[in-house]
Amino acid sequence: MKNEVVKFDNEINKISFQKFNQSDLDIFMKICMEVCEKGIDTVEVPFSEIKDSIKYDGKSKKQFIEMLLQFCQKIGTIRIRDIDGETAIICLFTKMKPIKSKEILQIKVNKENAHYFNDLKKAFTTVGFKEIISMSSKYSKNLYRLLMQWRTKGHCPTEHEDKYFTVEEIRFYLDTPDYDIKFIKKFILDPAVAEINEKGTLENVVLNVHKAKKRGAPVVGYSFNFEQQKKLSTEQKQTIECKKNNTGTKKNMKNKFNDFPQNEYDFDKLEEKLLSNKGDEKIVLHVKKYQ
Repeated sequence: MKNEVVKFDNEINKISFQKFNQSDLDIFMKICMEVCEKGIDTVEVPFSEIKDSIKYDGKSKKQFIEMLLQFCQKIGTIRIRDIDGETAIICLFTKMKPIKSKEILQIKVNKENAHYFNDLKKAFTTVGFKEIISMSSKYSKNLYRLLMQWRTKGHCPTEHEDKYFTVEEIRFYLDTPDYDIKFIKKFILDPAVAEINEKGTLENVVLNVHKAKKRGAPVVGYSFNFEQQKKLSTEQKQTIECKKNNTGTKKNMKNKFNDFPQNEYDFDKLEEKLLSNKGDEKIVLHVKKYQ
């Protein structure tokens, strides 16, 4: 399965997917891909495509439809949190209906909330579908989605080290059980961070625990650091894609960057150099000149 990209408005990250299990979250990610930039038109997704995408291993058609029906019920009761900490039920879809006879899932985005999936130009999150599907824990999936919003910053929830998710926010966004606070880190956050480091595209994710400066130093929140991901220019992305797909030869690539001294640059490492943007200064300057 190629690593398709899931894209949605950052406001989605303020939603609590209550009582969703791992499969429910995978189905939601699949739906996000299907409705993206399609306005409020009814979208039809074959059952077989959903099964393949989420790697459904069940054999019973009846069980699969029952799973979809349960998902439809859950998606109708999700809550969103505003900047004041108030919560409300949000209706993302006006239709979410499995059609047994045609073996399709019909989806129609709610007009009032269509901006969550359309005209995504500024404040949006992108997540690799393959990565998030591969994660086994719903806490890992939810946390990874949150972290990816700040992938170019290197710190979550913001680039400022004094900011953090409160304990209440972590409970809400990750939909944790009503554990005592001392178990949140041990049984939810630590395992989630470990899985994200293993399977996600973010590197060196570190959990920070914030404590109040008073007697007993109670935990007040959590933040996360990770390797900051660089934004690539269109030309850099095209060059990397060209090399991946073997649509250009090394000779052509040398011609495109013909001022690079051959003994100073290994063209087989082009992708690595461009992605890190930390290579030879001559290389970086020449890419800028080419842009």
